[in-house]
Amino acid sequence: MTRVTIGIVLLAACSGKSEQPPPPPPPVVVADAAPPPVDAPPFAVDEKKSSFGTSVEIHKHGETCPMLEWRREPKSVFVKKCKDQPFAAQIDTLRDMVTYMRGVDRAFDEARIVGGVDFYGWPELGRRFIEYAKTHPWNEKKQSLNAYVIEAGSTGDMFPEYAAIFQKKPRLTSAEKCSAGRPGHKDDAGEFLRKEGATGNAEIPLGCAMGFIELEQP
Repeated sequence: MTRVTIGIVLLAACSGKSEQPPPPPPPVVVADAAPPPVDAPPFAVDEKKSSFGTSVEIHKHGETCPMLEWRREPKSVFVKKCKDQPFAAQIDTLRDMVTYMRGVDRAFDEARIVGGVDFYGWPELGRRFIEYAKTHPWNEKKQSLNAYVIEAGSTGDMFPEYAAIFQKKPRLTSAEKCSAGRPGHKDDAGEFLRKEGATGNAEIPLGCAMGFIELEQP
């Protein structure tokens, strides 16, 4: 009886199927996006067609911002900033894009900037309008809101980011859908003004939803 019992125990131990852990599954390998070819241009250039003609979007490979949109027929460029980054942190990349586009399309050097020039998408600019109003308060009885914003935007200190990016002097020449606010009002403009320390009941211009900026030689 002892020999038979030992033989059964040894046989069970040798089989060992239930005691051996299963081999681990092979690791899952996620392939990264294919890098651009070695001889690819430094930026991705995407051409698109729409009702106004053909536009070209310039951006880093694999990124969507910052971006330049170049519309050759009206000779206009739109600067699309990254909303989660300060504008100043994007200047170097945008300046490199401008340099690249001037090398591939000579007409780009004649471009004007079109886009928003208000505190909503450009808080740094909103602060500059507040500072400008301290020494140049708006008199709505003598000057329209649009005229005031255009006058403020024609100074050399209002768009330093564009001056650094395009290496030219930016000057606001036209604007549409301008807005102003009072620190005491419970709206977006009033909240922005209070956050920036503005006080009083005077109405302070804060820019326009659409601006047209000419780029002049310094």
